[in-house]
Amino acid sequence: MQTAYNGILFKNLMDKKWVKAINNFFESNLFIAFFAVLVIFCNLFGLELFVYPLVVSYGIYTCLFGRDMRTLGVATPFMYLSPSAKNNPAANANSMFRFENGLWMIIAYLSVFLVVLAIRIIVNWKRGLFAGAQCKLLTGFIFLAYAFILGGLGQPEYTFAGFVYSVLLIITLGLLYVVLTLLVDWKTMRKDYFAWIGMFMGLIVVFELLNVYLQGGVIDADGYIAVMKVFSGWGMNNNIAGVLICTIPCAFYLAATKETPFLYVFCATIIYIAAVFTSSRNGVLVGGFIFVVSALFALIPKKNRRKNIIIYLSILLVACAVGFAFWRVLRGVLNHLIEDGIVDVSRINLFKDGLRQFIAAPITGKGFFACDTYIWNEASLLVIPPRWHCTVVQVLASCGIIGAIAYGFHRYQTVKILLEKPTLDKMFMALSISALLISSLFDCFLFNLGPCLFYSVTLAFLEKSNLTTTSSKMFYERMRARSPK
Repeated sequence: MQTAYNGILFKNLMDKKWVKAINNFFESNLFIAFFAVLVIFCNLFGLELFVYPLVVSYGIYTCLFGRDMRTLGVATPFMYLSPSAKNNPAANANSMFRFENGLWMIIAYLSVFLVVLAIRIIVNWKRGLFAGAQCKLLTGFIFLAYAFILGGLGQPEYTFAGFVYSVLLIITLGLLYVVLTLLVDWKTMRKDYFAWIGMFMGLIVVFELLNVYLQGGVIDADGYIAVMKVFSGWGMNNNIAGVLICTIPCAFYLAATKETPFLYVFCATIIYIAAVFTSSRNGVLVGGFIFVVSALFALIPKKNRRKNIIIYLSILLVACAVGFAFWRVLRGVLNHLIEDGIVDVSRINLFKDGLRQFIAAPITGKGFFACDTYIWNEASLLVIPPRWHCTVVQVLASCGIIGAIAYGFHRYQTVKILLEKPTLDKMFMALSISALLISSLFDCFLFNLGPCLFYSVTLAFLEKSNLTTTSSKMFYERMRARSPK
């Protein structure tokens, strides 16, 4: 059975004071907060060329000297939120994400990291650390990989770009899940670790959105939000809202399990308010549903519910005060919902076009680059295709019946894991996944690559949550005991 140390590549260094000190920091909440601040500064000031080598160096250190690979569950989804608006390749011809300007360096850094990660996986396998380890969702991911890669095969729309995108999609969906399930000592994992990751992700996006508003021009003279100006560098208003609402349950889980829930309920409220200020229908409607259900779940384990209800009412008053102060803006959001509805006519027509594509090629679909409804810019077409903005339509149109069966099997496996010894932890993780999946019925979040990283981390914690027996108090007591003397 894997212990906290025997996964380290250089086992003779595991008792060194500097290794202990660095590993203790990397496994603490302080590191999650530090990494969140690093991402915010990267996004605000366009520091990718400084931050990315630093992050890759951290990843290489973790592969060589880390007790396990749990901190990849922090770094990888956080990095999705790091690209700045000034370096967006679609908006800036001199972006560092263009190959000649700096993308080649990022690819080189990642290649070195992946080689070192592969070495750690091989060494751990030879040491027998994977004996008895389970990746319960692996079969479904393999099935999905075949369906994605075969999607559109034999059709004129099947392109090399579509093949590359399908490979990237399955990597972002499944690789992090596999790495975490196999390379983490789950019996020493803190039960609240995932919740801290999610809440800090939400707070990162809150600060990034605040910066967008501080730049000016987002709210016009009539109090309406100019949604095309709600752009963070890695995503527009709908993308920002999609990430925000996935993190609301994480804050509520901490509220449910901590002695002082006020701070965490406040964070959840701020995250939802930020989602509203994206003027995204998914953010307002799906986020509101997730917020209410998460709040109700947070009351389950608490004995003093009266105290918590008072706290919730206090937070509600704060939200009402914000609503009063920005009433014209919120009125514009509400008008947007009333005028366009939950799903506007153009979106319904898009779904119909996608289903017609499925009917034209029902077995394997027409591939990921067959969607011609949108006029996509050249820079985006290099990596990400136009999409059908609905998971069901996307799978059917791109991968046909084979894709639908593969995706259905994957969903069956995730529900099965959820229902195996259901716990409060699993309920909140399921809410995070539900926020992503419900939103993806009216948008393309699940096919944006980036959100898949958080989804992959969530699945790993969902599967292994019954093994996590370490409380935060026990974890930090153990950390102090192994600190350098």
